[in-house]
Amino acid sequence: MEKIWKIAIGVVVCASIGLAISVKMNQTQSAYVNTAELYNGFLLKNELESTMIATEKARQRVLDSLEVNIRSMKEVLQAKETQTQEELVVFDQLRQQYLMKEKQFAEDNQILASQYTNQIWTQLNQYVKDFGEERGYDYLFGANGEGQMMYAKPQRNITEELTEFVNDKYNGVE
Repeated sequence: MEKIWKIAIGVVVCASIGLAISVKMNQTQSAYVNTAELYNGFLLKNELESTMIATEKARQRVLDSLEVNIRSMKEVLQAKETQTQEELVVFDQLRQQYLMKEKQFAEDNQILASQYTNQIWTQLNQYVKDFGEERGYDYLFGANGEGQMMYAKPQRNITEELTEFVNDKYNGVE
């Protein structure tokens, strides 16, 4: 009888261990990342942002130069008692050139910003995929404060770890 009890206890223990292992193996590993922090902490974003600022400043210098020319010509024309038709045409052309450049630069800045944003997210998405695969995550959720994820345990926040990972990847650190 004692032998039957020992066998029964052994079977129950083995079944429990097997069940625990099965449950553990079937558990999904998930975490979340603050997407705004990840995006803002990504080195590529900072580099492209610097490039964008330099481009915008260069374009603004061109506009400033044109504006100085317009003001200068306006002062010269106002100082004269009479202006020739040719002078007025040149002045108007200069103003039109300024307005066209201003519009073109604004459009170009928007296009460039959109291209940079797409480039950043494309690269980030690849690095996040690499991170998830390397670390064995089943799900990585993005939390951006806009309602997609209303709550998660702070222990599941891997923003800092993922930011470090993507920057290492970007810098070629394995």
